[in-house]
Amino acid sequence: MLPVKLTLEGIYSYRERQTIDFTRLTEARLFGIFGPVGSGKSTILEAMIYAIYGTIDRLNNDVKYNVMNLQSDRLFVDFEFRAGEDGRLYRATVECRRSKKRFADVSSPKYLYHVWEGDEWLPCTREEMVGAIGLTAQNFKRVVIIPQGKFQEFLMLRDKERTDMMMELFGELRRYDLSGRVAYLEGETTRRVIDLRGQLTGLGEVDRERLAERKQRYVALQEEIAGVKKEIHEGQEQVERGKRVKQLTDERVARQEEERKLLEQREAMAGLQARVDEYERCLQQFQQPLSRRDETGRRLAESARVLSGYREQLTAKQVELTRFSGQFSQLKQAYEGRDVLKERAGQLERLLHLRAISKERDELKERHRKGEEIVVATRREIEMLQE
Repeated sequence: MLPVKLTLEGIYSYRERQTIDFTRLTEARLFGIFGPVGSGKSTILEAMIYAIYGTIDRLNNDVKYNVMNLQSDRLFVDFEFRAGEDGRLYRATVECRRSKKRFADVSSPKYLYHVWEGDEWLPCTREEMVGAIGLTAQNFKRVVIIPQGKFQEFLMLRDKERTDMMMELFGELRRYDLSGRVAYLEGETTRRVIDLRGQLTGLGEVDRERLAERKQRYVALQEEIAGVKKEIHEGQEQVERGKRVKQLTDERVARQEEERKLLEQREAMAGLQARVDEYERCLQQFQQPLSRRDETGRRLAESARVLSGYREQLTAKQVELTRFSGQFSQLKQAYEGRDVLKERAGQLERLLHLRAISKERDELKERHRKGEEIVVATRREIEMLQE
């Protein structure tokens, strides 16, 4: 496992948030963390264990309460590291909070585990992360705590436990077991030695004179090879010089062709230059008048636009005036016939009064009729009572 970054907040002596970047340290391949007793060295290691495995050895049953700083209301650990054969980036996070009403009540820790895939963090399980690390919680703690004064615990382990831990720690070294390959190479070497001995036997005995002759021949061949290499080198340099000469020649031909084309265009260029000079003179002489003309045209167009708007408003006002004139004529005629209307209104009022009186008369007649019926009925009842 290779640590990358560790963020601590509210754990042991780390009250405020602190971030440790291991990148610069791990680039050096070997580094140390030093400080006086109680400065928080062990907390760094225990925070890693707590974030990954959810447990710490030196605590009692109430892990949350004992881990959290007494002046903090929040415990937070965020640990990023690389693990596994492919060196994948993992992230373990744990967080819990203290109750505002009861100091000793701390919420259950919330663990989150992620792995970096592509360009984003994807969730994973604790088992996947522990599998990538390749150590159980117990062996991981033993490895981390050895430099913390608990080497005696490691020494007191049984043979099987110590063997299992060492195999788990150094299991990756199995792939460096070269015994099989060494045996294969030894066999191949022995076979080649036998073959070479057979070849030497076929060559016969070698005396000093033949060996000296072969050495002289070898030296002569070496000198000949050196001369050939020198000739090849000189030839390559000549080829390179020839290539450069050819390249320069080609560029010269191209430049000459370009010069010829430009010479052919000289008269046309002179004419264009004359036109440009004439344009510049005209521009100097007529730029201000032309600018004033453009400004005048712009202002004229603006005035025409404003005048067109005024004309449209005038047309609308005239239409509105015509409509108001018609309404005024109608109102004037109605005003002039107000006496007739008043007379008709008086007649209608009298008519309404007569209708009300007629209605009241009909109601009185109906009441009179009903009263007579009641009187007749009452008289009959009196007569019956008299009888």
